[in-house]
Amino acid sequence: FTCSFSSFISIIFKFSAYYLNVMNVEKTLPDWVKQKILEKVQNKRLAEEAFKYITVVEKEDGSYIVKENFDQTQNHALWFMVLACVNYAQRLLKGESIDDI
Repeated sequence: FTCSFSSFISIIFKFSAYYLNVMNVEKTLPDWVKQKILEKVQNKRLAEEAFKYITVVEKEDGSYIVKENFDQTQNHALWFMVLACVNYAQRLLKGESIDDI
């Protein structure tokens, strides 16, 4: 069995991508996080729309990554709400308060 270096690297990247997709499943925000965010923001309808673009990935160490998948940046109000909700969710999932923001 022979393998060139570039083939070896390609195999490693494919395995890594597969491993990340299998091990790190994206989920919607937990309901308790959504509720805390809705208590914080003024425009609840816009926040509920923003939740559609936000996912959470649990890492192997038990910590969370909050991700957004929003490409309609011309819609400024929704774009800023998505960013704010990502920030709030990250803080809440780390056990921090959002009351001081």
